[in-house]
Amino acid sequence: MKYMKNIFFAASLAFASLSLISFGASAALITHSIIGQDTLDDEYYILGSISIDTAKADIFDEVDEFVQFEILGVDQTIDPLGLFFAGFDSSNIFAGIEYFGFDTLWDGVGFAFSGYYDAFGPSVDNTIDVFFPSGNLFGVFVDVFLTDAEVVSEPPMLALILALGSVLFVRRKNTKL
Repeated sequence: MKYMKNIFFAASLAFASLSLISFGASAALITHSIIGQDTLDDEYYILGSISIDTAKADIFDEVDEFVQFEILGVDQTIDPLGLFFAGFDSSNIFAGIEYFGFDTLWDGVGFAFSGYYDAFGPSVDNTIDVFFPSGNLFGVFVDVFLTDAEVVSEPPMLALILALGSVLFVRRKNTKL
């Protein structure tokens, strides 16, 4: 009977800790791969990836910084005069990033990048441009699109780990008796 009481206590504790977390408004990381068509050979290539943190969004579900952003093997940085923005729908974060725009430095790699993507706009407007430091155009990728979103929600996973840990703790305590 005592064993069942401890299991019931552990389960109650786990469910109580889960109820303290708001699952609907939890922060998440949204990650996509970026794919685009090279205008020189009309082939599609994986151009890079982008990750944003929804916790840093304003009231319009837009962020002005990224967690990770890589194009053509170059980790992007934003200079003080540069630009980055991305928007998503907080009521459906699994849909992923709906739009983003950027203008980044070459930062020692010899190129600058700029681009725009809108999931609901015409695909002809979704481009990424690559520039030499002199400002001359090096290449253009058109028909840019994003792969399905990978969404990692942090607080619910933490709650699940804590719940499992409390059950294991009670079980271990019972085996010592």
